[in-house]
Amino acid sequence: MTSSNELSIADEVEQVLRELVQAGSIREGQCVVIGCSTSEVRGRHIGTSGTEEVAEQIHKGVERVKREAGFHVLWQCCEHLNRALAVERSVAERFGLTEVSAVPVAKAGGSMAAYAYKQLANPCLVESVQAERLSTSGRR
Repeated sequence: MTSSNELSIADEVEQVLRELVQAGSIREGQCVVIGCSTSEVRGRHIGTSGTEEVAEQIHKGVERVKREAGFHVLWQCCEHLNRALAVERSVAERFGLTEVSAVPVAKAGGSMAAYAYKQLANPCLVESVQAERLSTSGRR
Protein backbone atom coordinates (compact mmCIF):
# COMPACT_ATOMS: atom_id res chain seq x y z
CA MET A 1 0.00 0.00 0.00
CA THR A 2 2.80 2.44 0.90
CA SER A 3 6.54 2.59 0.47
CA SER A 4 8.73 2.25 3.55
CA ASN A 5 9.09 6.03 3.96
CA GLU A 6 5.36 6.80 3.68
CA LEU A 7 2.88 6.59 6.51
CA SER A 8 0.08 4.06 6.20
CA ILE A 9 -3.51 5.30 6.20
CA ALA A 10 -3.82 4.02 9.79
CA ASP A 11 -0.72 5.97 10.83
CA GLU A 12 -1.97 9.17 9.16
CA VAL A 13 -5.39 8.90 10.83
CA GLU A 14 -3.72 8.22 14.17
CA GLN A 15 -1.43 11.23 13.74
CA VAL A 16 -4.30 13.61 12.96
CA LEU A 17 -6.43 12.41 15.88
CA ARG A 18 -3.47 12.63 18.28
CA GLU A 19 -2.95 16.24 17.22
CA LEU A 20 -6.61 17.00 17.92
CA VAL A 21 -6.43 15.31 21.34
CA GLN A 22 -3.22 17.19 22.21
CA ALA A 23 -4.78 20.49 21.15
CA GLY A 24 -7.68 19.79 23.51
CA SER A 25 -10.22 19.54 20.71
CA ILE A 26 -11.10 15.96 21.70
CA ARG A 27 -11.46 15.05 25.36
CA GLU A 28 -12.29 11.94 27.34
CA GLY A 29 -15.99 11.07 27.28
CA GLN A 30 -16.76 13.19 24.23
CA CYS A 31 -18.43 11.89 21.10
CA VAL A 32 -16.48 12.20 17.86
CA VAL A 33 -18.20 11.74 14.51
CA ILE A 34 -16.11 10.17 11.77
CA GLY A 35 -17.58 10.49 8.31
CA CYS A 36 -15.46 9.70 5.31
CA SER A 37 -15.47 8.24 1.86
CA THR A 38 -13.07 5.34 1.41
CA SER A 39 -13.33 6.04 -2.33
CA GLU A 40 -12.00 9.56 -1.82
CA VAL A 41 -9.24 8.29 0.47
CA ARG A 42 -8.18 6.18 -2.53
CA GLY A 43 -8.23 9.29 -4.73
CA ARG A 44 -11.43 8.35 -6.54
CA HIS A 45 -14.84 9.99 -6.83
CA ILE A 46 -17.04 9.62 -3.73
CA GLY A 47 -19.15 6.47 -3.72
CA THR A 48 -17.41 4.79 -6.63
CA SER A 49 -14.59 2.67 -5.22
CA GLY A 50 -15.14 2.06 -1.54
CA THR A 51 -13.18 -0.76 0.02
CA GLU A 52 -13.17 -2.63 3.29
CA GLU A 53 -9.36 -2.57 3.26
CA VAL A 54 -9.26 1.23 3.44
CA ALA A 55 -12.04 1.21 6.04
CA GLU A 56 -10.03 -1.23 8.14
CA GLN A 57 -6.99 1.06 8.02
CA ILE A 58 -9.00 4.13 9.03
CA HIS A 59 -10.69 2.19 11.82
CA LYS A 60 -7.32 0.92 13.09
CA GLY A 61 -5.93 4.46 13.33
CA VAL A 62 -9.02 5.76 15.12
CA GLU A 63 -9.08 2.86 17.58
CA ARG A 64 -5.43 3.36 18.57
CA VAL A 65 -6.15 6.89 19.78
CA LYS A 66 -9.67 6.20 21.08
CA ARG A 67 -8.41 3.53 23.50
CA GLU A 68 -5.91 5.95 25.02
CA ALA A 69 -7.95 9.15 24.97
CA GLY A 70 -11.30 7.66 26.00
CA PHE A 71 -13.61 9.33 23.50
CA HIS A 72 -16.61 7.68 21.84
CA VAL A 73 -16.83 7.30 18.06
CA LEU A 74 -19.95 7.58 15.92
CA TRP A 75 -19.40 6.42 12.33
CA GLN A 76 -21.46 8.38 9.81
CA CYS A 77 -23.27 6.49 7.07
CA CYS A 78 -23.80 7.91 3.59
CA GLU A 79 -26.96 9.45 2.18
CA HIS A 80 -28.51 6.04 1.44
CA LEU A 81 -29.14 5.74 5.19
CA ASN A 82 -29.82 9.44 5.70
CA ARG A 83 -26.39 9.90 7.27
CA ALA A 84 -27.36 7.82 10.31
CA LEU A 85 -24.54 7.00 12.71
CA ALA A 86 -23.20 3.62 13.79
CA VAL A 87 -22.35 3.53 17.48
CA GLU A 88 -22.16 1.28 20.52
CA ARG A 89 -25.64 0.88 21.96
CA SER A 90 -24.38 1.89 25.42
CA VAL A 91 -23.21 5.24 24.02
CA ALA A 92 -26.55 5.80 22.28
CA GLU A 93 -28.38 5.10 25.53
CA ARG A 94 -26.02 7.27 27.61
CA PHE A 95 -26.55 10.29 25.37
CA GLY A 96 -30.26 9.66 24.70
CA LEU A 97 -29.82 9.21 20.94
CA THR A 98 -32.74 7.99 18.81
CA GLU A 99 -32.14 4.52 17.41
CA VAL A 100 -33.19 3.62 13.87
CA SER A 101 -33.74 0.16 12.43
CA ALA A 102 -31.14 -0.37 9.74
CA VAL A 103 -27.77 -1.99 9.21
CA PRO A 104 -25.18 -0.33 6.97
CA VAL A 105 -23.64 -2.28 4.12
CA ALA A 106 -20.98 -1.09 1.70
CA LYS A 107 -23.40 0.00 -1.04
CA ALA A 108 -26.06 1.36 1.33
CA GLY A 109 -24.41 3.10 4.22
CA GLY A 110 -20.85 3.23 2.99
CA SER A 111 -17.83 0.98 3.35
CA MET A 112 -16.53 2.85 6.39
CA ALA A 113 -19.75 2.74 8.40
CA ALA A 114 -20.42 -0.86 7.37
CA TYR A 115 -16.96 -1.96 8.48
CA ALA A 116 -17.12 -0.03 11.76
CA TYR A 117 -20.61 -1.40 12.51
CA LYS A 118 -19.24 -4.95 12.29
CA GLN A 119 -16.45 -4.09 14.74
CA LEU A 120 -18.76 -2.75 17.46
CA ALA A 121 -19.53 -5.06 20.39
CA ASN A 122 -23.22 -4.10 20.55
CA PRO A 123 -23.91 -1.91 17.52
CA CYS A 124 -26.87 0.21 16.65
CA LEU A 125 -27.66 3.04 14.26
CA VAL A 126 -28.88 6.37 15.55
CA GLU A 127 -30.75 9.02 13.64
CA SER A 128 -28.56 11.99 14.49
CA VAL A 129 -26.36 13.67 17.05
CA GLN A 130 -26.19 17.33 17.98
CA ALA A 131 -23.06 19.15 19.06
CA GLU A 132 -23.29 20.54 22.54
CA ARG A 133 -23.26 24.28 22.93
CA LEU A 134 -20.27 25.57 24.82
CA SER A 135 -19.74 28.91 26.45
CA THR A 136 -16.66 30.96 25.56
CA SER A 137 -14.87 29.34 28.50
CA GLY A 138 -15.32 25.92 26.88
CA ARG A 139 -17.64 24.69 29.63
CA ARG A 140 -21.36 23.98 29.57
